[in-house]
Amino acid sequence: MRLSASFSSTTFDNPHAVRYQLSLAGILLAGLALRMYAALVGEGYHYFAIGDEILGYEYALGFLHGDSFAYYLQQPTFAGGQSPGPTWTLIWVGLLKLGGGSVHRAIAWMAVFNSLGVFLVYRLARQFLQPRFALLACLLFALGPWPVYHSAGIWNPMTLVVVGCGLFLSLWRVTRAPDSKWIVLVCFIAIVLPQFHMIGLFYLPAVAFMLWISPARLHRAGFIVGSVLGMAMYLPYLIGEFTHGWSNTKHILAGNDPFTFGVFKIISAPLTVLSNFPGRWVSDDLPETIDFATQWFGSSALLLTLNLLSFLVAIVSLVFFFTHFARAIKSARGSLRAAFAQQPAVIYIGLMLLLPVLLFTLTGHNFSTRYTVLTYPLLFLLPAYFIQHATPNGWRRFVVYVLPLNLVAGIYLCIAFYTHVNHLINNGTYLACSFHKLESLRAIIKTHAGDNAWVQIDNSRYGDHAAIDKEYIGGNALMQYFKVYEKYLGHPGAPPAITKTYRVDHDTHPEINPQRIAYRGNGVIIYLE
Repeated sequence: MRLSASFSSTTFDNPHAVRYQLSLAGILLAGLALRMYAALVGEGYHYFAIGDEILGYEYALGFLHGDSFAYYLQQPTFAGGQSPGPTWTLIWVGLLKLGGGSVHRAIAWMAVFNSLGVFLVYRLARQFLQPRFALLACLLFALGPWPVYHSAGIWNPMTLVVVGCGLFLSLWRVTRAPDSKWIVLVCFIAIVLPQFHMIGLFYLPAVAFMLWISPARLHRAGFIVGSVLGMAMYLPYLIGEFTHGWSNTKHILAGNDPFTFGVFKIISAPLTVLSNFPGRWVSDDLPETIDFATQWFGSSALLLTLNLLSFLVAIVSLVFFFTHFARAIKSARGSLRAAFAQQPAVIYIGLMLLLPVLLFTLTGHNFSTRYTVLTYPLLFLLPAYFIQHATPNGWRRFVVYVLPLNLVAGIYLCIAFYTHVNHLINNGTYLACSFHKLESLRAIIKTHAGDNAWVQIDNSRYGDHAAIDKEYIGGNALMQYFKVYEKYLGHPGAPPAITKTYRVDHDTHPEINPQRIAYRGNGVIIYLE
């Protein structure tokens, strides 16, 4: 099986041709369909992120109810404190409004928002690749398991693809044309980026360096306007901190994580996201991952083989590109400014991929795969770049033959995984709490408690005796969710007249009076103390 002949001929060289545009539309619809499947069937559930998502929900509801802290702080952690707001909180509020107050529907809107990222990746690819290969890059991104995985949910990394596309597209245009007014957007995004994720801090010097080596004249007025607008987004933080004794700033400055070898995951993370390897998707526990592979792929060996093939494609693509990058610098005698003038596309992509992570390496902090989400738009250009530029040889033939298999395997992996997650949420042996599950449990427990009761959840027994971390995470998520819901939506502004505490425990207590039991399922029993 090999790639369609369209990618090795001139069939798709005209982006205005009907066949080309229909293909692009089909890719965009397929990308949307997978993302909606992840949002609606998989319920946008990431077991390790649900705590941060509930915290984001708390800040959003706090903002809507006039809490002063929510005007200047937000969910993402930032060293020892919280990220300066309120950009991510405002996005949360907007998604909640679109979803009519339902977080589950807000997650679906996030998937729609990230489907826009597929088109933006295509627009970015058109800057660097021939039309047919830009279409291929768009296809790989639209159907890639990792872009789909990081598109459905309501956690701050989910926004980074669209934000990254905006930054990379606008910065490229600024470096290619004198006095480009796109500098306004470049400066605004670069300055505000840390409000989305702390990795944004390391893109500020990278952007500044690209502007410095660019041969294009800078639009100074636009630079000033964009910078002022970006810095204005920090005014709420400065005002809030001033009125609260600079407490969050002190926590940030006090944060000092020790050096960890996890920082070197910078090397493996790009390989992972360009592959079909599901990593922590299922669990940190190897037996559960093996069970998933056996159930959905027939054997763990088959999934491992597919993973290895996709890893090889990723390695070949990355090595080929960075070999070109090194040669471009060598041919310019080590001058990045001269290399950028001679081979702008290679130098631009290479520097924007390398500089931020090299700067991050100096911190010695743990590097998580999600930190690469911002660079997905650039990373997914590399397999198509390889096919476009590689001379016909064994490795090129290998990639051309294996990529279709990777695509089919990736689509199946997504469908299998989110179907598997749906089963875990509804019929699993432990409490897997998506927002949809949390809301259904809240409705059941509130009906049992009565409308006037302020409900509290006690997770101590279930959490303290958890056989796996996900049991603790699920019970704790239910406890957090109730605290947030009761404070802002259940009894806003009113002290609790009646407080009822429900205990979450493993379903091993047949002696409990059935009238006290609100919920029994997923290996747990939730009952009134």
